[in-house]
Amino acid sequence: MPRGGRRPGAGRKPGSLTRRTREIAEQAAEDGITPLEYMLAVMRDPNEPPERQDDMAKAAAPYVHPELAATELKHGSTEENPLSCCCNRSTADARATQRNGHVMSR
Repeated sequence: MPRGGRRPGAGRKPGSLTRRTREIAEQAAEDGITPLEYMLAVMRDPNEPPERQDDMAKAAAPYVHPELAATELKHGSTEENPLSCCCNRSTADARATQRNGHVMSR
């Protein structure tokens, strides 16, 4: 029988909290303030130095305004996506005529 190594169901489950993390979360819940609420309170406090307010704003921003995902810009003209450049007007008009049977004025 093998000893040691990886066994199914062994170890801490993914995403489970440690005892210390759980204690901190429970204490914050009892106090009624989360770290985000603290950062926002410091940021809005007019008695705090502007540098500290700025630091709190930077720290809180990812929680309030998630970063936008990067997207790939696809361009070009295909049969499924008949986009064309307006630089060559005669070619663009000819394509529009072929598709629509007439040229739309711009």
